[in-house]
Amino acid sequence: MTQKIIRKLSYGWRLFATDFSFFSFGLAGLILRFLVFSGAVLFTRQSLAANKPGDSAYVFIGLMHRIGIMTYEIKGLEKLNRPGQLIIANHPTLIDIVFLISRIQQAYCIVKESLLRYPFMRGPILNAGYISNGLPKKMIAECVEWLQSGGAMIVFPEGTRSIPGKLCR
Repeated sequence: MTQKIIRKLSYGWRLFATDFSFFSFGLAGLILRFLVFSGAVLFTRQSLAANKPGDSAYVFIGLMHRIGIMTYEIKGLEKLNRPGQLIIANHPTLIDIVFLISRIQQAYCIVKESLLRYPFMRGPILNAGYISNGLPKKMIAECVEWLQSGGAMIVFPEGTRSIPGKLCR
């Protein structure tokens, strides 16, 4: 009987903590968009650096780890952060990009144009200068320019989350 109660309490905690994490992610996106990024532009007349979303991602991962809904182990971190590096990644979960941008300095990403319609994502994406896939020729030119300048580029070739056991389209 007590095992059943413990399982229910554990499930309830994980559900609450996961919901809290996603709520925090969305709230942080709005705060970054309307307070931090707009304030930086107003007072300094320039956007914040591209690694600021990485700093936010690092804090978000720490939050999820500390409240106990996620554990992780990073291997091969020393292979990242090389000038002009192109990182081709699969995308099995929603948190993949958050991990990558939290660990890669000066990382740009190609993002789905549709993400710019989400109020929680729009501000951080635009401020970071991430590259939209909306205009393919412009996208390629911007990627080449960024890589040639020594920045890192993260690309999810499937364009969306991977489905385990299925090949890329």
